[in-house]
Amino acid sequence: MKDRSTVGGWGHAIQNRLDAEPQTADGELQADCLAGAELEGAAQDATVVFDSGDVDELHRALVRDADQTPRTKEGDHGSASERVDAFGTGQEFGVEGCLPEEASTENASALSG
Repeated sequence: MKDRSTVGGWGHAIQNRLDAEPQTADGELQADCLAGAELEGAAQDATVVFDSGDVDELHRALVRDADQTPRTKEGDHGSASERVDAFGTGQEFGVEGCLPEEASTENASALSG
């Protein structure tokens, strides 16, 4: 995980595919959540095999790029704990756990199509 933008980059790519990128400060945390969901799904179906320490390395990347001040505007990434929590939410609850309640479940199925 050498590239600073890799974790968030995956999440933003998923947001674009789902047409789910909100224009709020929460968009960055949603990207972290979606990255967690996608990577967990890939690990569960053996598309990705995590070596020992890979998840810790992902968490370190999230922490390293965290904001040191409260989120107030679009583009703010969130605190270290907010970013790690968002990633974990995605791992635990999948894509639908990252989308607003009013979002169609059809959007979640777009990833498999």
